Amino acid sequence: MLSREGIIPEDFVPTRLAEEVSQPKFRAKHRKARFVAKNGTCNVAQTNIREQGRFLQDVFTTLVDFKWLYTLIIFTMSYLCSWLLFGMIWWLIAFAHGDLDQNSDSFVPCVTSIHSFSSAFLFSIEVQVTIGFGGRMITEECPAAVLCLIVQNIVGLVINAIMLGCIFMKTAQAHRRAETLIFSKHAVIAIRDSKLCFMLRVGDLRKSMIISATIKMQVVRKTTTSEGEVVPLNQIDIEMENPVGTNGIFLVSPLIISHVIDKKSPLYEISASDLHHEDLEVIVILEGVVETTGITTQARTSYLAEEILWGQRVCSFNSSKMDIPVVNFKAYKLGEDQILDERQSVMIEEIKQAFNVTGFVYLENTGIEQHEVNRVMDVSKKFFLLPEDTKKLCARNSDHENFNDGWVSAEIERLNPLRPGDLKEAFNISDLDSKLNWPSDASIPEFQEVLDSFFRRCKALALRVLEVTALSLGLERDFFISKHRLIGSNKNCTTLRTLYYPPLHKLTVKPNQVRCGEHSDYGSLTLLFQDEAGGLEVMNRSGQYISVPCIPGTVLVNIADLMQRWTSDVLVSTFHRVLLPPDDKMNTSRQSIAFFVHPDDDEIISCCDGSSKYPPINALQYTKDRAYISYKEANVSNLAV
Repeated sequence: MLSREGIIPEDFVPTRLAEEVSQPKFRAKHRKARFVAKNGTCNVAQTNIREQGRFLQDVFTTLVDFKWLYTLIIFTMSYLCSWLLFGMIWWLIAFAHGDLDQNSDSFVPCVTSIHSFSSAFLFSIEVQVTIGFGGRMITEECPAAVLCLIVQNIVGLVINAIMLGCIFMKTAQAHRRAETLIFSKHAVIAIRDSKLCFMLRVGDLRKSMIISATIKMQVVRKTTTSEGEVVPLNQIDIEMENPVGTNGIFLVSPLIISHVIDKKSPLYEISASDLHHEDLEVIVILEGVVETTGITTQARTSYLAEEILWGQRVCSFNSSKMDIPVVNFKAYKLGEDQILDERQSVMIEEIKQAFNVTGFVYLENTGIEQHEVNRVMDVSKKFFLLPEDTKKLCARNSDHENFNDGWVSAEIERLNPLRPGDLKEAFNISDLDSKLNWPSDASIPEFQEVLDSFFRRCKALALRVLEVTALSLGLERDFFISKHRLIGSNKNCTTLRTLYYPPLHKLTVKPNQVRCGEHSDYGSLTLLFQDEAGGLEVMNRSGQYISVPCIPGTVLVNIADLMQRWTSDVLVSTFHRVLLPPDDKMNTSRQSIAFFVHPDDDEIISCCDGSSKYPPINALQYTKDRAYISYKEANVSNLAV
């Protein structure tokens, strides 16, 4: 038996971007073959079976297993051939007795009114399918004819039993009932009851129950034994955890089935960053007895690595929206020195829940007022509307002491390397003491002062969010703060970035081009301030992108990649993007302000729970590796990365 071709790529080598990539490469994604299809059929080819006769020893099962076309052909041919066979026998009996040539009134034939093979064939049909005789009938003259009549009736009954039984079994096959047992399209890996779990949902569309329903899962993957033997299709059982505590389920309504990913789990060594590079398949099998027929049924499906969503949740049937909560941050508001414990504990739990479910949260009452945000956007827009030659004097390039500071022109970045350059401009400030050439235009003399002041305000808020994050994980209050002490210097990549998305009616938009490609942020976390033009989209639990509107007076905070590594995927970094506006708004611009928080450059990021979920990595090196991807098509003589 040969299994599905290509289930285990022979030369597959998993890589991690931030650890090994100095010159990232992108390859076309190979479509992996399945061991079990989504509809439950097994993708297995059986070859080199020498003893084909074994199938005939169980002829009834073989007939039921045939496709309908072949079954109907066999059904028709079994009757037709038996009629022809016995028609020939009746003709031979008549021929031997001389019935075909006799015209005498006193002659008694074996069967009356048989004068040719056609009449013998019609008599054969009449014997096998009716209970009486018409113009043709058997007489007492020939014992051979009586014996033939008995044999044909017995053969006809056997054919009826087999073929009608086969048709009945095919119409009542268990997999027909399984068509109404529905599995979720994707599986997810997320936090549930403070445990990292693999989850999927299963439901029954019919009102009739599945009795004694049980569910089990297996991981099919390539493994190597301690002796060095390679097992290309090793099937590993997965322990299940469901609402009733055992493998048995009461499928009266859709249920979420979960598996806790602990040290005993075959999924324990898989991380969020290399999940989609893994060549594995999770097979799910639901088995039970159909209440109305008493027949055992089995429903199957499978999930490849790309069908497993990390950090998402199985959404409810009546909603596809992504709930990004609004949390009152007043307990830690800037300028608030006395913090009430009861207010703090509620807020911390709400923020933790948001970060480990969606990775995003709106914070209100942070101490940063809306008029401060509006002022930054106003002076920023004045800068972005300056002539390009003027802005080039402030460009982000290799002449600066800090390579990250300065103006970035449109289409230089491509946060999704598979798309053309992003249709946005940006101005970065990360080192408050850098010798950046600030714009000298008389119309915006306050540009440096406003950005410098807002940087410090965002820094203060970010440190408070980091403190809350540490407390939510049961860590020391200053665990993360101690790793971000150099924010605002050339020893830390934390960046205040004011962004401008120009109107598109004057630009030539390339195919597949967007304002900001799909990406996750690099560092610890991000503070985001949007204008009312909106446009931000975040990937929800179903893998769809959902609009995230501007809520005036709030700060949108999201987890970034290094924080996800730091917390062993307890907090999740979620993909987001900004698409093109609708046609009727192509002439409108968009602005936002992002404060990207990074650990100090020399910090080594390792899992804070002591696990080996991710190997340690240098914070600055990770940022540079990710930045290389975004800027690799840029002119390196004008841009340092």
